[in-house]
Amino acid sequence: MDETIIYRYLAGAATEEEKLQLLNWLKASLANKSVFFDIKAIWSAKHSISQNKASSEQLEESLSAINQRIDRFIPLNGKPVDRHRLWIRRIAVAAVLVAAFVSIPLLYNSPEITPVAEIVYINDAQDSVKKVFLPDGTLVWLNASSRLTYSAEFTDGRRLVELQGEAFFEVAKDTLNPFIVKTNTMMVKAIGTSFCVTTSPDGVCKTTLQTGAVQLLRTDGNKLVALTPGQQAVYSSSSERIEIRNVDVEEYIAWRFDLITLAGASISSIIHRIEETYGI
Repeated sequence: MDETIIYRYLAGAATEEEKLQLLNWLKASLANKSVFFDIKAIWSAKHSISQNKASSEQLEESLSAINQRIDRFIPLNGKPVDRHRLWIRRIAVAAVLVAAFVSIPLLYNSPEITPVAEIVYINDAQDSVKKVFLPDGTLVWLNASSRLTYSAEFTDGRRLVELQGEAFFEVAKDTLNPFIVKTNTMMVKAIGTSFCVTTSPDGVCKTTLQTGAVQLLRTDGNKLVALTPGQQAVYSSSSERIEIRNVDVEEYIAWRFDLITLAGASISSIIHRIEETYGI
């Protein structure tokens, strides 16, 4: 079973099908239950520690527990585990835990929708993620230092949102009304799918597709390219060039669960990623 389902369940975003899949997996063996409760304990600790209660003793205790969890990690897919990758995983997860002492994540704060024509969500926090539920049922995971703008009611046969920063979209399927994400450099068009869009001030936009299909468009509406699951498109408005590559999607979307995923990475790239993510 995909471990992401556990994170989705703990974050309150699991579908009924995923909940059933998790329940059946838990019933299958005591080992599965042990893995689940290990992950749940770490998750609960991360989301309950406040800055006022933080101490070096608590941090050392938490890191020790999380390292024990990794050392006895039972892969959910049953495949052998590379010890080097586990060590990298330990560093990445520990970095996330350290960040929990800086601020309390906002994963569980449901946004209040105000009765206005245009709704704007701004996530100014440096190390937290916001969940935003759109009028059509689409779920958006808004990353730190990001801004999402949309109409209180989708009209004109399309569901249009504007994004600055980074967001992961789980689009509610509606074949009659396409879902469009507009950035400062391009647009992403989808029907019912899941994908991540990342923008930067220098005019570079990344689109990473997890499921379904998306069509990338210029801001004037002209088509650029279509993506299939597992592909990432990097578009530069200055050069007007687009690069398509196959990637490990989880490395680019794990942030929505307050996780950093790095496979086969060097120490320098790990440090750079932590600096980039947490501004330290």
